Amino acid sequence: MHKQIVSNIFWLIAEKIITIILVFYVEGVIARLLSQPDYGKWIYSVNLVLLLSSLSLIVGAEVLVPTLSKHKKIADSLLFNTFIIRLVFGFFASFCTFIYANFFVTDVILKSFLSALALVLLLNEPFGVVTSYFQSKVNILPVTIVRIIALGVRALVATVILKWALSIDYIPWSRVLESVTSAIGLSLLYIIYRGKIRFNFSKKISKILFYRGLLLWPSLMMMYFFQRIDRFFIEHYLSFDYLALYGISVQIIEQATLLFGMVVQSIAPIFIFNRMSDAERFGKLNRIVMLMVGLSILSIIVGYFLIPLFIQLVYGKSYDGAIPITIGLLPSLLFFSIDTVLTQYFYAKNQGNKLIYKWIAMAMFTCMNYWLCLDVLQLKSAILTYNLNYFIMLVITIILFRRYIYEK
Repeated sequence: MHKQIVSNIFWLIAEKIITIILVFYVEGVIARLLSQPDYGKWIYSVNLVLLLSSLSLIVGAEVLVPTLSKHKKIADSLLFNTFIIRLVFGFFASFCTFIYANFFVTDVILKSFLSALALVLLLNEPFGVVTSYFQSKVNILPVTIVRIIALGVRALVATVILKWALSIDYIPWSRVLESVTSAIGLSLLYIIYRGKIRFNFSKKISKILFYRGLLLWPSLMMMYFFQRIDRFFIEHYLSFDYLALYGISVQIIEQATLLFGMVVQSIAPIFIFNRMSDAERFGKLNRIVMLMVGLSILSIIVGYFLIPLFIQLVYGKSYDGAIPITIGLLPSLLFFSIDTVLTQYFYAKNQGNKLIYKWIAMAMFTCMNYWLCLDVLQLKSAILTYNLNYFIMLVITIILFRRYIYEK
């Protein structure tokens, strides 16, 4: 089993390296296709869609992966019922995005971007149940292959737009076709590994999943709000130009945080979610925390030296302004890595609903912080605010962990 974990982490890292190459190749192409203000609009559109995707996370991986780990015999029913629930809410999120884009947005470019990206909401979360299944089996390689192929499609579409000098209206379709490819690939994986798709709909299981997910849903929505709302404050108080630079910086930081999250979620089924005594579970806490701290420190050191060259190579010299911003955001990785580990214990102990306190506090603090720094103090940089937000997030998580998890 430990070999499985090592193999899982290896393939996650391998996927992340390839993902970083493909994602930043695509974003570099898009940045060069668009002017700096228009690239800021692209960042705005993508993040608005990601924020609205929280509407379809009624039964997220935080609920599904532990449930699949504990109830393997009814895996098919769990997956299908979760798929239906996510599909319904995904349709609602897509509809809301389309209505907003066509009736409340006046900017032609924003309207074009948002209308196309609304389709992504119909596909990503529903078919993501297959990813949760492979996470529960500690076998991420098949999903890794699908993700890389889907990203390859996105890169191919972006390349075609660049080479043929197509209209910028086609840019969001790179993400739409990526989602279509991913949905098809994940469906094929399910058929290959499970034999066939079993339509085992159960009102009882749906209700259990729905209500269990409903307890965590507000937390997830507040989490997405905390992670995305900064872009809208920056656009409002600063400009689309600064948002373009800031967006590049956060893209780089997010790739590292995604790696941290994937590593923790891959080892969690064995070290955290499996049936074991609390003494044994907490005994493994230090090892996991030290692993993530080491990974974050390594990322900070490497990032400090390579970020200037990376941004110039990928985005071009016109985006050099993103270099000091990105370096300034690096400390947040340390806070995030520890927070990610502690958060998994809440889900393992069925205390995930307690995280609502953290995310409500963070949503309020983030809004207040950006308003204070960008409006009242009229700062022209979001670096201090970003790092402070993640530090406060970790402090709140530690307080909740000691109160609801460790002391009990």
